[in-house]
Amino acid sequence: DVTELQVVREKINQSGAVKITYNDFILKAVAMALKAYPAVNASLVGQEIIEKGEINVGLAVALEDGLTVPVIKGADQLSLRELSATARELASKARKGGLTLADLSGGTFTVSNLGAYDIVSFNPIINQPEAAILGVCSIEEELKMVQGSIVVKKMMGLSLTFDHRIIDGAVGAIFLKKIKELLENPLDMLI
Repeated sequence: DVTELQVVREKINQSGAVKITYNDFILKAVAMALKAYPAVNASLVGQEIIEKGEINVGLAVALEDGLTVPVIKGADQLSLRELSATARELASKARKGGLTLADLSGGTFTVSNLGAYDIVSFNPIINQPEAAILGVCSIEEELKMVQGSIVVKKMMGLSLTFDHRIIDGAVGAIFLKKIKELLENPLDMLI
């Protein structure tokens, strides 16, 4: 339920020259969740599971000739505005063909957002050697019962694809629940 997220985002955007996107909040939630659940921020090397020391979030960017995934290094160390600026800069460089090898390497987790395409459900493919990828769907209005009354809520679908050799279902579910909780309580990401 991203109803509150929409309200918070609108308030933030009234006061700033740079507009914060829904994807910026998603990137922040992912970085915070990866910090809380480092087992998801891992890779399989041979037969050994290696938890990564850094949280480097890949951002899938659609181009005319395919997809590229620039990486936001140290995403957990960045404020929402810093994440937003970095994501915007990397996406711009990608569209202009200006990404360097350093911009494309070192990812530990990827976010693929198809919400702008009105996609309500999809299963993204893991960007190897990462352990998981988050799929983000469009925001839709839905009728929900809240304390006996029908209300309109803004709902966004999320899907987590993960490598079961690295992450079991319970860890994946707990990680996804953390992202959900952060998106439903966006002020927690600003503190």
